[in-house]
Formats: sequence, structure tokens, C-alpha cells
Amino acid sequence: MNFTELNLNKSLIDKLNENNYIKATPIQEAVIPLTFDNKDIIACAKTGSGKTLAFLLPVFHNLLKEEKKSAAISVIVLAPTRELALQIFEEARFLAKGSHILAAVLYGGTGYNEQKNTLKKNPDIIIGTPGRILDFIGSKDINTKTIETVIIDEADRMLDMGFIDDVKKIIKGTSQNRIISLFSATYNMAAFYSLWEYMRDPEEILINPELIDHAKIKQELYHLGLNEKPGYLVSLLKFHDFSRVIIFSNLKRLVPAISNLLNKYEISSAGLSSDFNQNKRLEILEKFKKGKFRVLVATDVASRGLHIEDIDLVVNYDIPQDPEGYVHRIGRTARAGKEGIAVSFCSELDYDNLSRIENYLSYKIPNLPPEDDFLVSVSGFYVSDESGVGRKRQRPQRANAKRADTYQKKPPFKTAYEPKKKRPEKKPYKKPQEDRDYKKHLKVKDSEVKDYVRILGKEKTKKGFFRSIFAVFFKSKKKVVMPSQKTLDLLRAEAESEKKSKKYRHRRKK
Repeated sequence: MNFTELNLNKSLIDKLNENNYIKATPIQEAVIPLTFDNKDIIACAKTGSGKTLAFLLPVFHNLLKEEKKSAAISVIVLAPTRELALQIFEEARFLAKGSHILAAVLYGGTGYNEQKNTLKKNPDIIIGTPGRILDFIGSKDINTKTIETVIIDEADRMLDMGFIDDVKKIIKGTSQNRIISLFSATYNMAAFYSLWEYMRDPEEILINPELIDHAKIKQELYHLGLNEKPGYLVSLLKFHDFSRVIIFSNLKRLVPAISNLLNKYEISSAGLSSDFNQNKRLEILEKFKKGKFRVLVATDVASRGLHIEDIDLVVNYDIPQDPEGYVHRIGRTARAGKEGIAVSFCSELDYDNLSRIENYLSYKIPNLPPEDDFLVSVSGFYVSDESGVGRKRQRPQRANAKRADTYQKKPPFKTAYEPKKKRPEKKPYKKPQEDRDYKKHLKVKDSEVKDYVRILGKEKTKKGFFRSIFAVFFKSKKKVVMPSQKTLDLLRAEAESEKKSKKYRHRRKK
């Protein structure tokens, strides 16, 4: 069916003809008429089948009916990744060119103030990731009550990445008369039913989901050890002249290691993972599309939603843990009716993942014996990995050799042959000046002490008693000062009261 038969706006037909879009794909042919009837939709079709135009064309057709630009947001498109959001935005900007329709893209990691300024222009369509859109909803820069159309692309990926709760929050704030459309490459009922409560009798459209149609992808599986993977990969790419290759790894730390190894053996490559900022990721993808380098090494960040044409080979350096991830990885090749090859390396750590994938596929991946000529050792593959994958980089030598020698001469601990150091001799103990003054006082003033003995008794005339009494008087004076007559009277009174109390206690005991 041609696009002209779908009763689309003439300006849209003209733009499609400019890019040689004349015939509608099966998913577009099925979705567009239902959208015109304001039906909720669950659409499932393989990657590269034209799902983006399937949901954008009806949206632009309805917006073009209005002669003037609306003052509120009416359509929101949610995508799980920044790259997919930007890709949808490029399609929307192409369709909006020369019209009053304004589209905006919102994603995290960069450009918050710029995106906020774009929202002040009152765009008709918002395309973005759930997290950043929730941020603007929380700051009241987006009024969701005016949104009447909600489109969720890669709905199953939203569930895998844990975005379903965020999506639900966004949907709850939209208009009660909203239309919801879910699009996915695989048929994942868990994702569909998680949003079922917000939909009204949705129409289900299944057109060759990715799980079903893999006839044009030649799949190969090689059992290799961890140490055999790097050499086999280099030999494979050297022997076969593939023009555009994507290599997938489960680990982010393997991405730069594989990319550096390939570049060392004159195989132009670049790495892509979530560790890169958004501008760097877009730059790498753009260079790869233009053929600036031959091989893209990536994590699952590039496994879905990215339309990169003419991928000759997909290599699973590690078997993915998620069975659907395998489907999306190999779906990067054999697009638009072309053929492709998907090669997987299975090591001793990947057997559990392989069994899950084959159970999911309901068939065995063809297992081929490794080529003996490809099993070579390579140098330059360094990975800082606690699990022992690859070799760890040797610590570089010190730049200053003399300084290094000085450090080596100083052992970190005492050895047995080192002589023990003699302990310093203890100095004789000297009693405080106060104590010496007290003793001198007893000798010199012995006649005067008799009065204290007579008043207080012999037990009270111990050193500790006199030390506590005289401390106040000769603390700051070297000369011994005897208590005054007033002090003696107080001591005498205390002594007499103590004698009386002793007699009283003695009588009570009897």
C-alpha cells in the first residue's frame, strides 16, 4: 500500500516522496488507520520495520489540521535511551520542517537549561527519557494535563531498565481522554500488561516480531576459552573483510580493552558505553555511520533502537545474560531485507546464559569448531579485572631511578639481623619540691607540730594530712608558711565534734 492511500496530509506525502518513502511497511499500514480512529494500540514488529514513522505520521497529520500553533503540549513520546530519543526527534524535526509544529527533545546528562528554554516556547510534541521528563514535571515546566497522546517506544526495554514506574507516573498526570500506544520489537507480555490498566481495549498488532524472523541472519557459535577470545577476534576480522562490524560485551571495562587491541592490529575501531557522556556517544555514533572507523565495540547501550544501516557482522564477545538482549543484538544486522552474520563466543563462564537463550529461541544456535589458524596469542590486551579476564597491566617503573634506589635500601619492616637498640636508662625519680619542703618543715618546725598532735591525735598527723593542708599555702611559695590561729581553731572544733560522734556511736553499739 502506498502512503497516498492512507489519507495523510499532502505536505507529509511530499516530504516522504523526497526521501523515496512511497510504500508503507506492514506495521505502518496497520497502525495508521487505527490511530485515526483514536484506538489504543499495542504494536510489535522487528527492528527496522518502520515503527517510528508509524506513530509519528498520524500525530503530525492531526496537528497539521490546526492552522495555528497550539499553546500547550499535546503529544509525548517516551524512549528508554537518549540515543533513541534523539533518533525519534530527528524524524520529527524532518516532518515538522516548514510547518507551525514545534518538537522538543528532553534527556538527562546534559543541556538542562537549554531544554528548559525550549519548553518556554510551548512545543507541541515532547520526545524524551522518563527521568528527565519527570524532572521538568516536578519543576512545573511541563503541564501533563493537556497531553492527549502518549506513545511509548521500546516498551519492553522500559520494563527491563526499570522505567515502568516512571512511565506510570507520567501517564497518571495526563488527560483522561488520552490515547496510549505501545511499540516494541519483541512480544513481552509482562511489559504490556504492566500498563494495561491505563489503556482502553487496546488493539494488538503483531507483524514478524524479532523472535520469529531470523531466517536472514546466519548465526554461528564458537566455544572458546577466556584467553582465546582476543586472538580469535583479531584473526576473524583480519581474515574476513567486513566493512561495518558491531562487537557487544557484557562488561564496560572490556570495551576500551577490545577497542585498543583492534587498533593496535590496524583494525580501526572505537568504544561506546554508558561511561561516555552524551556528546561523546553521539559523536562516536555519527562517525561510525559515516564510515570513519570499521568496528564499534559497545555494551547493550547500542543493542536497541539505533538505526545503523549495512551492519555486516555482529559479534557477541560475551553471551548476554538476557535472552531478549541476544535477539536485539543480532537484530542490528540483516536489516531492510538484507543478510547478515551473527557470531557468538561462548567461554566457560557463559554456559548458563547460552542455555537460557536457546530455551527462549526454541532452537539450538549452530555450533562450529574454531578455526585452528585463528587460535593465536595476541599482545596488548590489558584489562583491569578482579575476575582474572585478560592480563593485568604491570606497574610502571619510577621515573627517578635514584629515588627508587633509596626506597629499596629502606626495608618496610625490621629484619632479624638488625641489632636491637638499647633502652635508655631511667633517670632517678625526684620528688616534687612541695614534698621536699614538707619534709624540711617537719624537721625544722618539729616543736610546732606537737600542737597539731595534741589537738587532732596521732592518726591525723600523717604525711597525707599535712600535705593536703599545707598545699594551698606553699603552692606558689618556696618558703614554708604555717597555718594561722583561725585555721587551728577550726581544726580544733572539728576534732572535738568527731570525738563526740565517736562516743555516741560507741554507746549505740552497746
